[in-house]
Amino acid sequence: MLVEKNIAIFIENYVAGGSDKIARDLIDGLSYKKAYVFVNKSNDTSILLATILPSNVELIRYGVPTLAELGMMANSFKSSRKLLFICFKAWNLLIRYPLILWFVVYFFFLFRKYPIDVFFSNNGGYPGGECNRATTLAAYLIGSKNYHIVHNIATKVFLKIATPFEYMIDTMIDKCSKIICVSHQTKEELLQKRFIKQEPLVIYNGVKAMKTQIKDFILGKEKLKLLNIGALGERKNQLLIIEALHILQKKGYNQVALYIVGKEEDAGYLEMLKHKITQYGLQNIYFEGFSKDPYQYYDSCDVFILSSIVESFALVRVEAMSVGMPVITTDVGDAHIQVQNGVNGFIIDGAESMASAIEKYMLDATLVAEHAKNGYEIYRCNFTDDKMLKQYQALIDKD
Repeated sequence: MLVEKNIAIFIENYVAGGSDKIARDLIDGLSYKKAYVFVNKSNDTSILLATILPSNVELIRYGVPTLAELGMMANSFKSSRKLLFICFKAWNLLIRYPLILWFVVYFFFLFRKYPIDVFFSNNGGYPGGECNRATTLAAYLIGSKNYHIVHNIATKVFLKIATPFEYMIDTMIDKCSKIICVSHQTKEELLQKRFIKQEPLVIYNGVKAMKTQIKDFILGKEKLKLLNIGALGERKNQLLIIEALHILQKKGYNQVALYIVGKEEDAGYLEMLKHKITQYGLQNIYFEGFSKDPYQYYDSCDVFILSSIVESFALVRVEAMSVGMPVITTDVGDAHIQVQNGVNGFIIDGAESMASAIEKYMLDATLVAEHAKNGYEIYRCNFTDDKMLKQYQALIDKD
């Protein structure tokens, strides 16, 4: 009989999203003696703490002046006080690596207080949270088994002068942890852009089916309801959907409604979208804000639409497939693995092709039901939470 171990999950995300959802699924679905969940005191925990944590889980809020927070402080002066903005940016660059070194020391002494057997750094991207990288090194120093989960596309070294420091940190993480990527594209970008030599594991994010069967699509309904879920901003690129609806409007199609669920990530983006909607004279577009229960929208809408410029895996696509929704998506984050073009949805490359995909569903309602059924089968074969949890559990239980 396997002895249950103590695990730790470290999170530095500031905006609640897919990586927080996966962290919570791991907390709820894995078998362990005790779990320690470390979150920044500034974290948006609306997803992580949407329901009460299990009794054997301890939430620990840490408080350090992170690089992300210092960057946000500098950016707050960008439009009003240029000199202060430049000074803060220069200061942040100067203290970046001494601060990371201090993070390692700080978290080493913090982690020593807890009997951690297996450590997961739940990193929104790479390098992403600098605390995520520092804690991977700190956890190695206390002797825990170490996994570094990368949820988003890696970025290159931001300045050439920083290359030696980035090489050193990447090399240490490469040596002291096993890296897990949530998609093959995430893995490929990580190996191309960073100084990682190991072969990272790929574990697809999984979703628990909310119902035992998919919802019925009602033929002959007055409007086709589209759904987009995600933070409002340039990365998620909801403007693309507005442009596609404008194209359909010019062709005489008005039998479509769009529900956008999520809170604003980039200041002014929501206002810009509303301005475009008014400019084009579009109707039936609803901004729903953040929702703790997005499944009510999956249930009431017909087709899921993803407009992102960059994604690592796009958990929302799988969530949509799990309830029985076709998916229209940009070609990001292993889109071809989740969506088979013309089978359970369409992969598009711009506003024209997005409008064309929506039009296909408007002209042939039976296609919605057919693609929904096909998408559910793809989900059931590849993207259930059971498949994901079994892979993570195997890592915990491995000696």
